[in-house]
Formats: sequence, C-alpha cells, structure tokens
Amino acid sequence: MGQPSDVLEEKIRVFVRSRPPQPDDDAAPPEDGGGFFLGGGDVAPASPASCLDEWSADGRVVYRKPGASPESARAFQFSGVFGPEATQADVYAACAADVVAAAASGYNGTVVAYGQTGAGKTHTMRGVEAPGKALHADAGIVPRALRDLFAAQGAAARQGVELSVSVSYVQIYCEALLDLLDPSSACALSIRERPAHAGGGVFVEGLARVPAESAEAAWDLLAAGDARRATAATSRNAASSRSHACFLVHVERRPRLGPRGSSGDVPPRRSTLTLVDLAGSERAAAVAGKPQRLEECKAINASLAALGNCVAALAKGRPHVPYRDSKLTRLLSASLGAAPRDDVARAALVPGGDAGGESRSTLEFAGRAARVAVRAAPAEVAVDYEALHARRRARRRWARSARRTSRWRTSA
Repeated sequence: MGQPSDVLEEKIRVFVRSRPPQPDDDAAPPEDGGGFFLGGGDVAPASPASCLDEWSADGRVVYRKPGASPESARAFQFSGVFGPEATQADVYAACAADVVAAAASGYNGTVVAYGQTGAGKTHTMRGVEAPGKALHADAGIVPRALRDLFAAQGAAARQGVELSVSVSYVQIYCEALLDLLDPSSACALSIRERPAHAGGGVFVEGLARVPAESAEAAWDLLAAGDARRATAATSRNAASSRSHACFLVHVERRPRLGPRGSSGDVPPRRSTLTLVDLAGSERAAAVAGKPQRLEECKAINASLAALGNCVAALAKGRPHVPYRDSKLTRLLSASLGAAPRDDVARAALVPGGDAGGESRSTLEFAGRAARVAVRAAPAEVAVDYEALHARRRARRRWARSARRTSRWRTSA
C-alpha cells in the first residue's frame, strides 16, 4: 500500500441532475413561480421538476410532492446540482475529472449513474459521440474520461512512467453476470474474492481484459459491448437499459525500462476506474402484460433495493453490510468500502410530477450515499522482475529483428 501520507478519507460525493423536459413528458408543466432557485438567489419562472420547491447551485434540494402541504417538504444537501441547462462538459468537470486524474495516479475510482427509467443516465455517461481530437459538445462522462486518461498516458511517458490501459465490460442481467467483450462467452460469470496476500477485494472470474492503445480503441470496445447489452422499449424510454453495465478501465503504472533497466524510482501501481450505468428503477405497472419485461423489472428493482440497503448500512455505520444480497452490490463492494480514491454518485431526475415517488426515492438514496465515508490508498504492487526481464528480452529480440530487416533491405 501507499505511504501514510497517501491515505485519504472522504465522503462519497453526490450530484443531482435534472433531465431537460422532453416533448413526450406526460406530466403537466409546473405552475408559474415554481421556486427554481439558481445560484446567488435568482429565481427562475418555472421548476425543472415540479416536485422540487428549491434547487440551488450549492447543492440544496427541497422536495415536496405536488399538492402536498408545505410542512411535508424535505430538504437534502448534495455536492452539487445541475439544472436542465447544464452542459455535458459542466457535469464531467464537477463529477468525474478529478476521479480520472486520481485513477491515472494509482487510486481506484468509481462513478455511478442512478435514477429512474428515462432520467438520462445513459446520456450523461455515454453522450452521442466517440472520443476524437475534438469531442462533440454532447459527449458524456465515459468518452471524456478516456480522452483525459490517454492524455495522462502521454504526460506520464514524458516523466519516464509507462501507463498501460486495458478495459473490461460486464452487464448484470436478471442477476447473471455476462461478459460484453467476449461474444463467445455465453455462460454467466462468478464473482470471487482475492486472497489477502494478493490485495484482497473481489474480481469477476474469467472476465476478458482487452488492451487499449488509444481512447478511440477503448471507445470502440465499449460500443461493441453496448451492441450486446440488453435493451428494450418501455413506456418511458424507447431504448431502456434492462441491465446494469459496468465499464472497467484498468490502469497500470510502471517505471519505463531503459537500456540499463528501470528509469526512475516510481513505484508500480494498479488502479481501476469503474464507470457504472445502472438500469433505471420502474414500477411493475409500467410493464404489465409483458412477462419478460416484468422479470427484468423485478430483478432491477431488487438489486437497486439491495444497493440502497448497503448504502443505508454504511451511512449508519452498521457492523454488517449486506453486500452478498445481489450481484450488483457484490461487484461494487470495493467501491462502497475502503478501496476507492473517490466515489461519485450522480442521481438523475425526470421533470414533472412524482406520482409514484420515484424522484423522492432517488433523492433519499442519494442523501444516504452522501453520508458514506471511504478510505483509500494507492495500490502499489511488487515488482515482477521475471516479467521485466522477459519484456527486456522481447524488446531486444524485436530490435535485433528490426536491424536485420533494415540490413537486408539495404543490401537488396
């Protein structure tokens, strides 16, 4: 583990974002003067979600169900709040930029998008376009994170540090873990515990880990996995996610090998950036008459309830946290426990009324998550001298082969 000065203790940061109203939103618009408070005390003429009495830039949210008495209002405090006018760049800068930087430095990091179906979680995480020299304005957290991570790779190389990146992609569909990067893997995977001498924590046995040489290559892998992710049309979303998706970016920092061995005294470190797009909670009535959709709905809601129970147990400091109640909580146990440098939960809200209480449930979950403390240190790994020697030999063989090829072309 890292030195004592590297150990950090902090609470999970939680941000709330309201999806801009869409033409097909079935809720009636809020009454004029709905009390949508912006930073500095300015008041907008209408609220982005009619169940919110106050909505301030400093993270304060006051919820009141439409038609209920003012005494029933409940206040929440978060790290930040984004209204419908917030851009993807704003959300990334506040929620994820420092998490990505920490992952490049050797700390684990996690970003989770949580909310009901149709709240815009996938849009915030993915956006509309792949990484490139100039990102689209609507590019989401994942492409921006990949761009910054590979930019950090170049900066590290100039400092004599080799930063290698590989990715994994897994979905949890009806409590079965499926590898989205290995089309030949049709069987459900299992979650295992690492032994204490190997650093502890959980891992998915048999999960593919594919090297990525650029942000574009990593994005292509994500897009290929998305094509195999379970989606279906629902009453709130034409392409609703029917599974929880976890995109894992594995980063390994090692001193670059020079002609005479290692250059510099940078300790080898391994970290994982976990980007989670949860399936949305929904009422069973929304999928009535569709048996498969109903089974998916039951599995999604049960795993989200298990996640809520774990967060509640952590927020209250209970000695037992029921991580084993679902595959989702088991997989995220390290993120919710002592492993991450920074956890971010981004809760999404749908504009309009809240007849089913989904917005209130989302805010309550986010409020509990904001009270969870995490403790982290960079995971330093022992130098594998045998592997280093093998890499040096392979490079020397490649160099000799290149010289022979060059001489052969010259003589020819």
